[in-house]
Amino acid sequence: MISLTRNNNFDFLRFLAATMVILTHSYALTGNDSQEVLVRLTHGQWTLGGLAVAVFFMISGFLVSHSYLNSKDISEFILKRFLRIFPGLAVVILLSAFLLGPIISELTPKEYFTHPQTYHYLHTIVLFPIEYVLPGVFGSNLYPNAVNGSIWTIPYEVLCYIGVCLLGGFGFFKQKKTLIALFLIIFCVMSYLPESILITTKNGITIRYLLELSCYFLVGAIFYFYHNKIKYNYLYLALSLVVLIYCSYQNEFKNAFMLAGAYVVFHFAFDTNIKLSNFSKYGDFSYGLYIYAFPVQQLVQHLTINSVGFKGNFLISFVITLILAFLSWHIVEKNFIKKKSYFYTTLKRFQKDVSLASNNAK
Repeated sequence: MISLTRNNNFDFLRFLAATMVILTHSYALTGNDSQEVLVRLTHGQWTLGGLAVAVFFMISGFLVSHSYLNSKDISEFILKRFLRIFPGLAVVILLSAFLLGPIISELTPKEYFTHPQTYHYLHTIVLFPIEYVLPGVFGSNLYPNAVNGSIWTIPYEVLCYIGVCLLGGFGFFKQKKTLIALFLIIFCVMSYLPESILITTKNGITIRYLLELSCYFLVGAIFYFYHNKIKYNYLYLALSLVVLIYCSYQNEFKNAFMLAGAYVVFHFAFDTNIKLSNFSKYGDFSYGLYIYAFPVQQLVQHLTINSVGFKGNFLISFVITLILAFLSWHIVEKNFIKKKSYFYTTLKRFQKDVSLASNNAK
């Protein structure tokens, strides 16, 4: 049994997951995909980045469920989620389009700023679909053209938030077993749908990834709603690790991670012998690391003419990205989150005025 207080290690886990994404991309962006450590350990089943994304969604399912149940109403919940995602995202998109792009682009400034793709890239701020290309940017990189490949997961995260609103609105959060049933249904659908349907993509959303990431998110939500019944001890932890190791040889590692991996993640999060609850006392840099790393890593490859290896790319990029994440948190993210109460009050006042105007019109 656990206590849902700030005395947990979630901040460290998210920071670690963001670092794992940078590491996995250092392999991919330098043309060393096959050398990636988890690819070798799981015999090609998964990358560190894929595992990190799964961890992000599990933690998000847990914390967002808590956030929903502790919000005054649906408006506050949506506002909290909006302020956590979009201000930081908007800034990195604008900086990429209007600072990084014109400096790095092979086009002249006039050509760059009159090119329609420059402004199509801004569509990414609203997520559906995400644009990955800026004109003339990173075309000669080993992984060409992509400016920010990491943010592909953010639309799925937002869809999970919408799912929470729907589940909560229909009262499913009061029937915990419904979440388990929903997880099993989605998992079975994902397992038996033909590949031709799984790869179907609409507005940047691929069915395979929507189903898979929804499963990880639901697992996190299930761990939240059953937190008083789940026992965390080192025997179960050892058994979970044994299952993961075994499944790494049986081509079932990803499926096993949904449960055994989730147990490992949440055991670490609530292990009282691991005292990392103050890890983010100087700021929560995980989101900044996640959204800034890819363009920084691509820039490193561009400036070194693809001559740096994955170790050099990781070390250089991590230091630069950590600085950007620090600035993002203290200048953008934290300040918007602090204004949550102001925005909420303004929103409720606006809703009240609209309601009064509507009633008067009648």
